[in-house]
Amino acid sequence: FEIWLSANSTEATVDGSTDISINNGASIAGLFGGGSSIAFGGNSVSTVTGSSSITAQTQTTGDDLEGISLGVIAGGLSAALADGTSLSEVQQGTSITLNQGLGIGIIGGGVAAASDTAFIEGLLAQKHYDQYIFFEGEYWDEYDSNWSEELDNKGGDATSTVRNGTHMTAGSDTTSVMIMGGGIALSNSSLEST
Repeated sequence: FEIWLSANSTEATVDGSTDISINNGASIAGLFGGGSSIAFGGNSVSTVTGSSSITAQTQTTGDDLEGISLGVIAGGLSAALADGTSLSEVQQGTSITLNQGLGIGIIGGGVAAASDTAFIEGLLAQKHYDQYIFFEGEYWDEYDSNWSEELDNKGGDATSTVRNGTHMTAGSDTTSVMIMGGGIALSNSSLEST
């Protein structure tokens, strides 16, 4: 089974706002309100022209993993590698409201991550996925004449932007750990990432 990602550029746009509600005993992990833009080489753009709003009104009972919001990001995800460029943007601000429940890793902005392919291959190898997903230049050359050995260890440029502010509220019935109003930027490369 093979999947080839060979487009020079991709774009996803929500012409309006996103509004996500988590209720009752629901638990969530890894929620992005502002979409995602991922570039394996080439360029990708994800845009929400309006705002991004997330509301959690959950209940924890102590019996099971109920009412837990883990890794809730109001902005978008932007990730790039192999000389790619990605942009994730929310143009009219973000809002997170935690009325009840347990919130861990709540981020009002977005996440931007840039890495080289060698690092990703190392992570895949730890889970034994490296035999299925790989980035070796000699293999990709058959399908993409622009791929080179230099790209094997080159990062990319990733940007996640929230315009017009972030607004976060935690109610009196909420337990919260690691709340950030801004965003997160991560970079790792043996050559170059930003």
